[in-house]
Amino acid sequence: PKALEAAAIWPFSIVALGVALVIGMVVNHRGLVRLFGYDRDTAFLSSVPGHLSYVISLSGGLKVDQAKIGMIMSLRVLVMTLAVPVILGLTVETAGSAPAVAPMAWPIALGVFAASAVLGIGYHRMRLPAALLLGGMTVSGLLHATGAATGGLPPWATLSAFLVLGALIGTRFRGRRPADLADAALAGVLVTGVVLVISGLGALAMARLLDLSPALVFVAFAPGGLEAMVAMAVQLNLDPAFVAAHHVSRLLFLTVLVPVMMGSRWR
Repeated sequence: PKALEAAAIWPFSIVALGVALVIGMVVNHRGLVRLFGYDRDTAFLSSVPGHLSYVISLSGGLKVDQAKIGMIMSLRVLVMTLAVPVILGLTVETAGSAPAVAPMAWPIALGVFAASAVLGIGYHRMRLPAALLLGGMTVSGLLHATGAATGGLPPWATLSAFLVLGALIGTRFRGRRPADLADAALAGVLVTGVVLVISGLGALAMARLLDLSPALVFVAFAPGGLEAMVAMAVQLNLDPAFVAAHHVSRLLFLTVLVPVMMGSRWR
């Protein structure tokens, strides 16, 4: 019920998220050009806060350093995933860990899993971002909201999923040499630091304006991986639907913003 009440004010925070995205991209682009000597296209694509596969596909016809772009974007995801819970622990009070929930019966759990997979494949064919994640959230959310399903997964299953998620984030660095990491490290720190500050300020402003938890809005605004941020929301007992809505909106914004900004003369 609290999530439904908050849904009425989501458009305001989603618009604020879009504004924060543009500000962060402009600041990081200028910083990479002036401080690190990146060419304008490489700097711009490196400043995009997410949508790595989409950005790499757009860079295919450009004379850019794809290795630097991939490294900086991968470092951003890794650092954000590690930094967000630390920042929340030091600065704001969260709702704590998610309360224990009795596990659902295995026949029901398997049915939810199967239905989620089918819907996720459908979302994938519709080219929606994080299709399998959204398919699972849609099916499970509807079934739990209507009372058709109750309970969660046992702790060993949930923690196993988080373990796999962390390993997948690590695979972003496959094929990278230590020298590549060192070369992109400072630029990655700049990009990540800028988006952390802008996300934090935007989240704090929206939390006060809309009377929401600062921790909730910060996780929703932090441009880490969609799946990682939703998983973090679950672990911190924050509203995962709110977080997912904002991160999906971020990817949709970037789908439109990146080609538009590349074609404009602002750079």
